[in-house]
Amino acid sequence: MISAKEAREKALVNKINNAVKKAELAINKLQYEFKQGKKPENNRKTFREVYLEWDKNYKASGIKMSTYSKTEGYFKNHILPFFGNKKISKINVRHCEEFSLSLKKDLKYFHHLINYAKDVLDTAVRYDYIHFNPFDKMKKYPKEGKHIKTDNYLETHELKQLLDYVANDDWEAYTLLRSLSVTGVRKGEI
Repeated sequence: MISAKEAREKALVNKINNAVKKAELAINKLQYEFKQGKKPENNRKTFREVYLEWDKNYKASGIKMSTYSKTEGYFKNHILPFFGNKKISKINVRHCEEFSLSLKKDLKYFHHLINYAKDVLDTAVRYDYIHFNPFDKMKKYPKEGKHIKTDNYLETHELKQLLDYVANDDWEAYTLLRSLSVTGVRKGEI
């Protein structure tokens, strides 16, 4: 029969042996990847860093400036706030699903934003920063549906109040707001 002290010591030795085995496996994996040309510093890349690489290629692809500008807005307002500082190697399927569901709450049409985020991760796969794209493992994307957004306009008295406020501080903003309200054009058209 083993005493309690011997049992604790044996359990501790087993834990240490398991930790050593895991460490040896990790070292072997890193050595193998290094021999294959994969550098450990690539595991430290953030989504934002890979996005900048993707963006350079996207810009050079010959797209229209208006399309590029719109895409830049998608990244600035939706994709980078969610993924930007995450390590590319730490992004998993759960993150992708959370991102998709958060977009569904806020936007009526959001699949193209998911596709842009997926493209950045495809770039990471192509450059061997990660082994697979977690978006590919999602079972299904949420459906784009009816999204009713209310109060996305100003009442006449609210517009007058806004124009009065801006008129004193910023004449460019005043001119833009006044032009938009009088002509009815969209801000992208002006």
